[in-house]
Amino acid sequence: VVTGARYLEQFSNGLENNTAYTRFKQSIAERKPRVYVGGNDGMLHGFNASTGVEEFAFIPSSVFPKLNQLTGTNYGHQFYVDGTPTVADVYDGTNWRTILVGTLKAGGKSIFALDITYTGQEKLLWQFDENSITTDGAVKMGYSFSQPTIARLHTGKWGVVFGNGYDSTGNTNGKAALFILDAIDGTLVRSLEVQGTSGVANGLSTPKLGDFNADGTADYAYAGDLQGNMWRFDLLRTNRDANAPFKVTNDVSADNFRVGFRGEPLFRASADNAGRQRQAITSAPSLVVHPTGTGYLVVFGTGRFYADGDKEGDKSMSQSVYGIWDKQTLGEIANNPSISRSSLQEQTITSTTTVSANGSRIQGRILSNNPVRWQQTTNSSGSTLSAQNGWFLNLVRSDGEMVVENMSQLGRTIFFQSLIPNSDPCGDGANNWTYAINPHSGGRTTQKAFDYAPTSDVGTTIVSAVRQDGEGGGTVSQNSDSSYQYCTGQSCINIYPDPTSIGRQSWRRIEEQQ
Repeated sequence: VVTGARYLEQFSNGLENNTAYTRFKQSIAERKPRVYVGGNDGMLHGFNASTGVEEFAFIPSSVFPKLNQLTGTNYGHQFYVDGTPTVADVYDGTNWRTILVGTLKAGGKSIFALDITYTGQEKLLWQFDENSITTDGAVKMGYSFSQPTIARLHTGKWGVVFGNGYDSTGNTNGKAALFILDAIDGTLVRSLEVQGTSGVANGLSTPKLGDFNADGTADYAYAGDLQGNMWRFDLLRTNRDANAPFKVTNDVSADNFRVGFRGEPLFRASADNAGRQRQAITSAPSLVVHPTGTGYLVVFGTGRFYADGDKEGDKSMSQSVYGIWDKQTLGEIANNPSISRSSLQEQTITSTTTVSANGSRIQGRILSNNPVRWQQTTNSSGSTLSAQNGWFLNLVRSDGEMVVENMSQLGRTIFFQSLIPNSDPCGDGANNWTYAINPHSGGRTTQKAFDYAPTSDVGTTIVSAVRQDGEGGGTVSQNSDSSYQYCTGQSCINIYPDPTSIGRQSWRRIEEQQ
């Protein structure tokens, strides 16, 4: 819902070193609340949040060529404005504005931005599509499955950051790219290309931006690709003073942005230690401060479910959930960490059970809780045990289980939804499990995360996953009594946050409550 000012006034004024946000907040104090949503009628719609009446609609240029198919007598399903819009307040150097950035997902190879600051005065700011980059051999825009993030950059300007998407022109050259656009005029600030295996299709998924020192400016972006590479992009100058690694403005030009680790990925996801069974990454990672306080744990799942060939799932190998330690996050020139799957601690699904939740009996899963060895140690026999670089959890191979939706974090717990394709043409499209894991180990949490009554076979063991159908991912929401729920498109289950918060994890503005 878009209502008044979205950020804390004092923080935003300090970020731009003026009082412009105070004036902006006052100017939109009476802005009517609106809900914006894309539709498969070819439009982005704006509804009055109080009355439900439609007040605004916009048709992106990229969907015009196929709009006539909606009324065709031989109509077959078409995707149009299929993405979830992103809304943020941004500063243009003089004034603050509220902008909306929308995507088409399977509807087209395009992304667009609208100025929605004042109700009734909406205007198109820019559109960026597969024809916007004309350089020969450069990575082009694909289908816009990547959810954009609107962020303040170290250049002092605001940008829109997203992956190039899937099935772009020439995508079989193995390349993918992170695009950074100027949030106000849509010009390409930087395209950071990464090189995967040549001859194999590639594309970059939704990025997660990290603000390591919590100053409101994005320092790093992490994103996976279809070849299983988890990349880091450095959105700062990397030859910094180690005693003062971060600075907010006038410190960096866009030319300083680069692919991290000298052009190598943080990690290559593969179902085998030899690296031959690559696992596609199509959802955004989550960032968790490492328990030692040094760097991030980059937590992500693998799998793909967007093309016709994906509907039955790949049962030839397991898909996995990973937590990879990025130790080099102080703005230094980072070297290739060379992290292998064999250097990770494995967690497993140890058993299945049934529990009672919301008045019904549902299936549950129990995970292992193997400790991760974050430092080199010596065992009782005097042998040296190498430090581990993270953890992994294999999902159920025989089910084709995968993770294709973004994760949610509440306190010390990460929640995510897995998807199990349903090959029965008469059945639902997919089945789903909701997991709650400890991101520091990848295993079960120390306290109960779901509101359930255990059966006798479970006892006091923590249940880490429950069957909760509803495609499209899940959302953590807070109720009026301050309790929490994890909701999918079909149901909600009460959840419990870990009592101890672990602080700021990634780039996200704190919205002021109205």
